[in-house]
Amino acid sequence: MKTAACVAAGGAIGTLARYAVALVLGAPESGAFPSATFTANAAGCLLIGLLGGLLANRPLPEALREFLSTGFLGGFTTLSAFGVETVRLAADGYAAMAFAYAAASAAAGLVAASAGYALAKAVFRNAREDAA
Repeated sequence: MKTAACVAAGGAIGTLARYAVALVLGAPESGAFPSATFTANAAGCLLIGLLGGLLANRPLPEALREFLSTGFLGGFTTLSAFGVETVRLAADGYAAMAFAYAAASAAAGLVAASAGYALAKAVFRNAREDAA
């Protein structure tokens, strides 16, 4: 039950953080690149990569791990908005923008997650070398 409460709390905070990104960046005009969802998803991929690299070196208590991953980052990122924005762009006659958005989102997500993971691994490698 404690872990479920942590997931719920993290999800609420992550969802509010994503909403804040949307407020700051605004809703896209018709046919425009959905920058708020793109930004939230790319940032979330960077953060989950960092968390993955951290967890590969240092386990966290289950409740904290689930608060951060399933809760906060699950609430912050949004595959469903990405999907509907891509479909809407294509349906409204902006197929090139839909393709560009889908390709850029996939590429940015993979690059960001890889960068986050590599950064966390490098930090831990340097910390181990300094301790030796």
